[in-house]
Amino acid sequence: MNKKQLLVILASLLVAIPSYAETGKVTANGEELEITDDMFYHDKYILILKSTEDYNEAVAFAVQSREKLGLKFDNDKVKYSKSKGIYFSEDIDDVAYRGKYYPRRYDGEYISLENSNGYYGFSPGYIIVVGGIYSDKKSADKGLSRVKEFYKDAYAKKTVMWMGCIH
Repeated sequence: MNKKQLLVILASLLVAIPSYAETGKVTANGEELEITDDMFYHDKYILILKSTEDYNEAVAFAVQSREKLGLKFDNDKVKYSKSKGIYFSEDIDDVAYRGKYYPRRYDGEYISLENSNGYYGFSPGYIIVVGGIYSDKKSADKGLSRVKEFYKDAYAKKTVMWMGCIH
């Protein structure tokens, strides 16, 4: 485990312990480390299969993509309205997510519908069909080459994402 990974883990733990988190410093392996907001922002590469303003078109495309690519797609607890875009239904277990939208952030290959304005540097107002999220360009390029067989217009776009706690 490198120093940055250790800092992120320790800082995440400190969110639950305000008396330590308020100092902005933590001691690990005898070394005092300063916790800063920028350590929670990470480069991510979003694999975009399709962008559209039409929710029904996005859902149909996502279902088709799941079948072609053999990836997971779970849209059961997701709702849509013109004013809010995509959001989580009011009956999900996690109170922090109920009736709200948070973009997917974690690495993996899966089909997901996302609001484009949930990602830094993306044009607002679109529903994007995501085929995966990657932490490095090499992995994103590998994922992209895999989907290009079916989706010639697919592309990977770099963004910066908050990876700290959202609760």
